[in-house]
Parts: sequence; C-alpha cells; structure tokens
Amino acid sequence: SLFLLSSPPLNSPRAELSNVQQATGTDDDERLSALLEEFLVLREQYTAHEAELVELRNEVEAVVDKLYEIAALIMPMELQVLLNLALRKVVDLLKMESWNNLLKYHSSSSFQSKMPLPDFIYGMFVRRKIPSPSLEALVMLYDYGSVHSRKQANKGAYSMSRAQIRYAITCPFDYPYKAVLEEIYAFIFGTTVYDDRQDDVLTTSMMQ
Repeated sequence: SLFLLSSPPLNSPRAELSNVQQATGTDDDERLSALLEEFLVLREQYTAHEAELVELRNEVEAVVDKLYEIAALIMPMELQVLLNLALRKVVDLLKMESWNNLLKYHSSSSFQSKMPLPDFIYGMFVRRKIPSPSLEALVMLYDYGSVHSRKQANKGAYSMSRAQIRYAITCPFDYPYKAVLEEIYAFIFGTTVYDDRQDDVLTTSMMQ
C-alpha cells in the first residue's frame, strides 16, 4: 500500500522531542529538554575537536616537511649525489627536460592548486603505468630538489663510488629516513643497498 511504501519525514532533534512530549504526556519535559541540550553541546564539542584534529594533522605534516628540508641542507655529499641521481631518473622516466621543467609543468596544471607536487608526480607514474617510488620517497626528493635548486654554490659535477653511497646509507649513524634512502638506492640501481658487487663503479651526478 502507499502507507507501506512511503517513508516518514525526518525531524530535527527538537521536533522529535516535541513528539515524545506529546505522546507521553508525562512531566519529564524538563528532563528531556536537559538531555537534548546536553546532546547539542556534545555535538558542538565533537565538531570543534574534529576541526582541531584536522588543524593539528596539517601542522604535523608541515613540521615533517620542514625536517626534510633541514635534512636536505645538512645531508652528506654522497647522499646528495644519490638524490640527484634519483631526480634525474624521475625526470627521464617521465620524459621531462629537467626537474625545473617538471615544476613548471606542475604549476601550469589545472590540478596544481589541489594536488601537492609529490602526489602529482606519483599520479604521472600511475597514469603512464611506470613503477613509481613511494609517496614518501617523492616527498623527500621534492624537499631536496626545492632546497638545492636554489643553492647556486652547489652546481657542478661530483663523482662517488657505489661503496661510498652505500656506506653513507648503511653507516652506524641512524638516519630517521634511512628506509626511504634504501628505497631510493634500489630505485636508481635496481638492487638493494646491501649488494656490494659493484662497489668500484663510479657514479657522476650533476648537482641541482
């Protein structure tokens, strides 16, 4: 029947309270009103805390990005060579002329205002069906590239053996981002950082 097929209209909490009061005809109006007010207060507090959590999450992400930038500035030369090789490989795989051209391509994209550069690059890899570094690795490359592309003093070619690069990653000093560096090493050389079979091979990198 039409009665069974139709849905009752949705009422606000205050309208529901009025219905309950009329149906019960009891003297509990004040108690029900107090409960409703308490519910509304709790809902407002939840909404406020939810907004605070979003803001806190954004602040944490900003601090992490800043730490990556600081790490890029104090990074040993061996690791700078490694990251420059990674930047070059990303550029080559995506068929761009340079890292700066990739930045310009991102800036001119209609998605630029919605998508951070690491996510944008990751999406380019996915769309072209090319195996991509992790998003965390791309964040490190972005922060490193942003810092060193502005440092004119670092321009020039540097050569390092694979042994030097491997040791910089696996040395006793425990970098907080060591796992990401290991991933980037594998992305560049196609083998793990613990593979010492090509330690004598010299690798030349043009600093950004």
